[in-house]
Amino acid sequence: MGALGTALAQHIYLSVIAILIASVISIPLGIYITSHPRLANVALTVVSIIQTIPSLALLGFMVPLFGIGMLPL
Repeated sequence: MGALGTALAQHIYLSVIAILIASVISIPLGIYITSHPRLANVALTVVSIIQTIPSLALLGFMVPLFGIGMLPL
């Protein structure tokens, strides 16, 4: 597998991990807030505020917190 294949495999791995983490957080939270309307309003307000931040600016906030890519072995 060449450099392109390795980079593609790493990208797919990181994408799958991100989707799994998001699903583990969001699905139970979504199920929980369906029976708690007051909490649903708070959650929707927070998410709406976060969605107004441009993704490039959000990337600037996240890089110092989480780093870029995978740690070297």
